[in-house]
Amino acid sequence: MNSNKARSLLLGTWITADEYGSDVEYTVSEQGKEIKIEAIDPNDGERAEIRDVVWDGDINLSFAAYWASSGRFAKCRFTLASENRVHFTFTYTDHETLHRKSNTPLEPSR
Repeated sequence: MNSNKARSLLLGTWITADEYGSDVEYTVSEQGKEIKIEAIDPNDGERAEIRDVVWDGDINLSFAAYWASSGRFAKCRFTLASENRVHFTFTYTDHETLHRKSNTPLEPSR
């Protein structure tokens, strides 16, 4: 695909196609030669801090998003699938609470 056409097809606001997916809206725009991404949670208006935006010159647009309210950091990638669809791949930090197993002895501190 022509790189200018692919780039223009990535522009716009993207929302999930899955009824159980995230409500976050991602807007891809251009500022001069730069690609700008905004990520907004419409439920509370929070905007993610976006950095490390990289377009591969073909069909992939990658970026990192940090959500201050939860501390979640996500590495994200849009892959152009068709004129009105992108595949959204993401990995993110998560957290959980751990407890010591009852049969694990404590070691003395040194």
